[in-house]
Amino acid sequence: MTYSRRQLLAAGSVTLAGALSGCLDAVAAGSVEFASTPARVSADALESSGFSEDRIDEEVVVESVSALGVSREVRVTNWVSEYTRSLSLLGTTVADLAVFAAITTPQVRVLGREFNYVSEFSSADLAAEIQHRYDDVRNVEQEDEYSLSILDSEATVGRFRADAEFLSTGQTLEVDLHVTDPIEHDEEYVACIGVYPRRVSGGDDRIATLMEGVAFDE
Repeated sequence: MTYSRRQLLAAGSVTLAGALSGCLDAVAAGSVEFASTPARVSADALESSGFSEDRIDEEVVVESVSALGVSREVRVTNWVSEYTRSLSLLGTTVADLAVFAAITTPQVRVLGREFNYVSEFSSADLAAEIQHRYDDVRNVEQEDEYSLSILDSEATVGRFRADAEFLSTGQTLEVDLHVTDPIEHDEEYVACIGVYPRRVSGGDDRIATLMEGVAFDE
C-alpha cells in the first residue's frame, strides 16, 4: 500500500474510534448514539503557519452488539479536520506535503462510567498504531516530548521521527511526526497529528502554531 496523507490521518481516526469496539458490550440495551463536534484551526493560526483547510469530515462507526439474546446498535460520530501545506523540494513545489489534523471522538459515559478508553492512550500509543496499520510509515522512533497550551489545557506532545512514502512524489522522506496525548474537552477527546518533512525547515514551529490554534465553534 502506498502512503497518502488520508491514510495517515485515517490511522489516527481509526485508533480513536476503534478503541470503542472492545467496550460496546457494556453499553446499556437499546439504540445508543454518541457524537463529537469538529475542532477547527483558527484563521490566524492558518495564516501564520501557511496551511489551508483541506476537509472537515465526519466519520461514523456503527456497531451491533448482542447480549443475552438482545441486540442493540451503538453509533459513534467522530470528526477529522484536515489541513495541508505545499512545500518546495529540489526546486519543485509539491502539493499537500505537510499535513495537520485535529481528530475528535466523544466521551462514552453510561451510568457514570467512561467506556472510551482513548482517555488512557498516550501520544506513543497513537504513533505506534500509525506504524502498525500502515507498512509505508516505518521506523517510528520517539525523540522527545514537549508541552503546549491546547484548548485551555496543558497538553503533552510527542515528537517522533519516521520514514514515509508519499504517493504524490513516489519518494520516501524522513518526517517529523507530532502527536498529542488525547485532550479531554467538555464531552469529547481531541487528538492532534502533524507531519512535516525534515528536510524543510520551520516545521516544528508551524505545527505548534496549529496545535495552539485548535478551537471549537462557539
